[in-house]
Amino acid sequence: MRRLLTVLFPDGIERYLDFACGTGRLTREIAPMARASVGVDISETMLENARAKVPGVEFIHADLTTSQLDLGEFDLISAFRFFGNADPELRVEALRVINQLQPIGSFLVTNNHRNPASLVHRISKLRGVSMELDLTPGLFSKLLAGAGYHVVKVVPIGAWMYRGRSMHLAGTRPRLERALERVFGHGVMARFAPDSVVLAQKISHFH
Repeated sequence: MRRLLTVLFPDGIERYLDFACGTGRLTREIAPMARASVGVDISETMLENARAKVPGVEFIHADLTTSQLDLGEFDLISAFRFFGNADPELRVEALRVINQLQPIGSFLVTNNHRNPASLVHRISKLRGVSMELDLTPGLFSKLLAGAGYHVVKVVPIGAWMYRGRSMHLAGTRPRLERALERVFGHGVMARFAPDSVVLAQKISHFH
């Protein structure tokens, strides 16, 4: 993530917003690269954790899909572990809000952590274990395009995973996992991955 953003913003990020920031896990990674950072979430409890974790960031308790806060514009907005959990109407409304907070040419970095077409989900389904997932990479790309964004890069995560047990063990074998991510980390593997990081650029306004 940091390597990708360093290429995009070699002189640093002017203004950064973490949409639905939760406890600030991602905010902590990106905020050091920005001159000004803001995190917004609807959970005050999570924001308390975020404030303790990333003290230099302004954290705001709000639902941006229903409030009219004047936050200005942001060169980079992140929204992680949000769209896969949201219902279709909320996804569209969130993208509308995010679009309004960005100038043309700015970037959105997000992810799809609930891909129903992933290898691990398909195998689990054959075994009788299934979850209610609907956000395929193709559907997500269409949502972003309809909201005025062009997908610049997709980085699949865990495309090599084929068992639920593999996901539970994620992070316990760092050297092996890094090697597997290098082999299976090409964008075309996103259709098989349980998670993918998506970098998109705003090319038009979403009305």
